[in-house]
Amino acid sequence: MSEDNLSALDHKSELDELAEELLLAYAKIGELAFPEISSLLQYAESSAVVHDVMKRMEAIRAEQEREELEKALQSGQIICPDCQTVNLEGSLFCGECGIKLSVQVKTLCPHCGASVTEESRFCPECGQKLDSDQEPVCPACQLKIRSGARFCPECGTKVD
Repeated sequence: MSEDNLSALDHKSELDELAEELLLAYAKIGELAFPEISSLLQYAESSAVVHDVMKRMEAIRAEQEREELEKALQSGQIICPDCQTVNLEGSLFCGECGIKLSVQVKTLCPHCGASVTEESRFCPECGQKLDSDQEPVCPACQLKIRSGARFCPECGTKVD
């Protein structure tokens, strides 16, 4: 079995276990809430368990999504910057939301895993500065320009 399949199987197994734990916590809350609300402490503890399990499940789902996006990027597919749908290489429009794919997503933010365009200097999700080793790009004509240039040599636009 491939490493990707093992990773997906591990995630599914862990999600199944957490879902079971969540159901048990909800059952405990129900037992405490309906017959008699005498022990608010037990109720609060059960609520905390539900919150913790839900956070862990969300983290696993986010990791799965990040792994799928990385795999798609490595295979040359295009990820829609609007809805995150994976599109076939060479697609002009997103197959899910229909947005024009003129700016193709080339990488993921190293801080949060969000999709970012090749021209991005900051992540649109977490706001962190992206690698400074990327070549600067003219905001008007998208031409890659030398680092430190104040104006685009192609169109004359001032570069920040």
